[in-house]
Amino acid sequence: MMKQLKRGSMAGRRKHRMWLGCFLFLLCILPATGSTAEDSVTARFLRLGGSILAVEINVGSPPPSSLILVQHLPPGTRLLDSSPAVNNVNAEKGEAKWLLHSISPGRLVVEMTLDRAVGADEAAAEIRFKPLKGGGMVTIPVVKP
Repeated sequence: MMKQLKRGSMAGRRKHRMWLGCFLFLLCILPATGSTAEDSVTARFLRLGGSILAVEINVGSPPPSSLILVQHLPPGTRLLDSSPAVNNVNAEKGEAKWLLHSISPGRLVVEMTLDRAVGADEAAAEIRFKPLKGGGMVTIPVVKP
């Protein structure tokens, strides 16, 4: 009878160690598999509607080497000014693009002044980037308020 108790006790310890090992393994791999490239960059409109628009981009770590902000506007809308400077504008298409290099983790704001007021339903934007960890081009929408 004593031998059965000891054997059961050893089996219980082994089972406990196995569960503990599985738990620690999952704890180590879950953060790596739970985060995605899309989570490393988020964007939202700080100001939408009117003649001044502002987009806030939050970049995690590791940051991509560059980002492209694509601002969609009503066709014919002209961009009068922006900070940082815009790289490409197609007023006929209603599209403006910023190529942002040397990205650091943190917050980046892109502001633009338009030649006329636009409604929140008339404008949309997206961010495109390639994650440093590999993979194809990622496109995320800029969230409206």
